[in-house]
Amino acid sequence: MYTGHDAETQGDVSPGEEVFDSHMEDGQVRDEIANQSITASQALAADKYYYINTKAKIEMQHKMWSITLDKKLHLAPIAQNPQMALDIGTGTGVWAIEFADTYPSARVIGTDLSLTQPSYTPPNCQFELDDAEDDWVFPMKFDFIHGRTLATCFASPSLIIQKAYSALVPGGYLELQDMCLQTSDDGSIDGTALKAWQDHVAEAVIQTGRVWTNVPNYKRWMEDAGFEDVVEVNYRWPSNQWSDDSKEKLLGAWTQAQIGKGMLESNGGLWTETHELLDRVTMLM
Repeated sequence: MYTGHDAETQGDVSPGEEVFDSHMEDGQVRDEIANQSITASQALAADKYYYINTKAKIEMQHKMWSITLDKKLHLAPIAQNPQMALDIGTGTGVWAIEFADTYPSARVIGTDLSLTQPSYTPPNCQFELDDAEDDWVFPMKFDFIHGRTLATCFASPSLIIQKAYSALVPGGYLELQDMCLQTSDDGSIDGTALKAWQDHVAEAVIQTGRVWTNVPNYKRWMEDAGFEDVVEVNYRWPSNQWSDDSKEKLLGAWTQAQIGKGMLESNGGLWTETHELLDRVTMLM
């Protein structure tokens, strides 16, 4: 989803090239994930965020977004030579680094509760230890603000959107790329272990003061904050390889492998009671 800050015009986005071989087998996906190093993030405020942010998990999600968006880093029709960009909840910094490489004109700042980014970065990219829920004290305004997979990060996502609006130059863009909980077009998820596990997780998340059902509200919150020309684009990420569409089939393989490797679990005891359900989901797939 992207939106312009008092933007007057809105351009089209050309399709990108294919990212991965659409014939990649599920086993190859699983092997690639298994070979990635698992390094847990050290959170600045561990009581604020309950979820494992491993390098493998974030890098894998980045690949899934690359497949989904045809290798584009964003959909917003930003200028060809942006000057200032902000990546909220940057994680390993993979998006910020690629954006900095793609747009050498931009100074890119990635913020997170922990500094787990690589020591070597492009000269126009920097990372800062910062909590987006605190006051934003950046001395400059941004052309583009990006956030990805932040659905359960904030107690008040609408407040973060308002802060982003205030931090943008006129004509700037905010883009949020995020995920909703699994649904099914034909109701086949009903009564399954995956649905039971998902419901249990959603209930557990509420206990942390976060809600996993915020994403459908993003557009309304953007409009309430003052954004104009808000565009919402929806994609499907299948839970396995049932789809006849080659891109969705590949995304399903990645999702299935993610579940099989336990990457949807959290540190601490938040998901303790979901382990049996996770085992059942894996067996069913």
